[in-house]
Amino acid sequence: EGKQKQREARIFAVADAFAAIISARPYKKERTYEQAAAAILAENGKDFDPIVVKAFLRVPKEDWLQILDEVKETAFT
Repeated sequence: EGKQKQREARIFAVADAFAAIISARPYKKERTYEQAAAAILAENGKDFDPIVVKAFLRVPKEDWLQILDEVKETAFT
C-alpha cells in the first residue's frame, strides 16, 4: 500500500503542477500547454518522476486541455 500511495503522489505532483502552470491566478497570467510541458520537462528527474513525466507527455495536448476544461466546469458546482 505504501508504494501505491507514493506512485499516486508522484502522479498528482505532475498533474497539479500542470494545472497550476496553465491556469490563471491572481498573481500570474495563464501559460500555454507548451510552456507548462516545457516547465515540467525541465524538472524531469529533479522534482518529478521521469516515468510519470514520460507518461504525461504521451497524453495528447487536446486531451489535457479537455480534462482541464471539465475540471474547471465542475470544480465549483
